[in-house]
Amino acid sequence: MERLAFTVSEACQALRIGRTTFYQLLANGELKAVALGGKTLIPRDALESFMASLPVIHLQRTHDADAPQNSVRRSPSENKLKAATPARENANDKA
Repeated sequence: MERLAFTVSEACQALRIGRTTFYQLLANGELKAVALGGKTLIPRDALESFMASLPVIHLQRTHDADAPQNSVRRSPSENKLKAATPARENANDKA
């Protein structure tokens, strides 16, 4: 039988994200979860819908001699997750 739902840890592993990012996606309404007793479960279709909603990265050749042969072009909406994630301070920056 196919798995119908995942725990938070399993969903994070499947998406290759950390728990902080997972809970940010949940808080922003970008990912759906359900409660069963004391457990938080993420239905398979919620993970599939979330992945389908992500923008596709298109490679575009550039003609600039100084630029790499292939560069990634991202739309402004693709950066919304990065903007929602707080930047981490480098320990060397504090000194």
